[in-house]
Amino acid sequence: MPQYGDDSYWDQRYSSSETPYFEWYASFLELEDKIASICPNTDSRVLVIGCGNSRFTEQMHEAGYHSITSIDISGVCIRQMTAKCSKDKPDLKWLRMDTRAMKDLEDESFDFVFDKGTLDTLLCSCSSEASALKAIAEAHRVLAAGGTYVNFSYGEPGERIKHFSRPDFIWVAEHSVVGTYHLYKMTKPGRE
Repeated sequence: MPQYGDDSYWDQRYSSSETPYFEWYASFLELEDKIASICPNTDSRVLVIGCGNSRFTEQMHEAGYHSITSIDISGVCIRQMTAKCSKDKPDLKWLRMDTRAMKDLEDESFDFVFDKGTLDTLLCSCSSEASALKAIAEAHRVLAAGGTYVNFSYGEPGERIKHFSRPDFIWVAEHSVVGTYHLYKMTKPGRE
């Protein structure tokens, strides 16, 4: 089984990629209406976890969201995306970071956190349950009060919702279907 939780696996994959972009599941353009209804404020502080070399961040930027930080475990990927976007979209931030340990990001520093397939890959790797819990706990930690974490997944609710509905998470988890995929939306309560 590929070591999806290891940076060396992803560095090798991005080093040998035959295309400059690869889109997991769906593009931003395919999800734009759904995302705009969940995160209508284009001034929101956005975190895209496990960004890969998807055009998602760029397309979101083109739709008017400008405060976007994208992270990936692969240094190769982050260098490639920085090189592709630094001239035309210099306000985008690209950071090499493991979603299971986002220690360089402050608590409650993002209004919208988006994951498209990263949790799925972690659940297909060694120590999958522990990795998933760490990743979701970190998303919860960096999500601001009133903010929303969206997980776009192929995982059925019976296999995924348990990860989002733990008692230590103070958000409300919702599920909807988008085509053949599942969208899990977790919203933290706002401040009184």
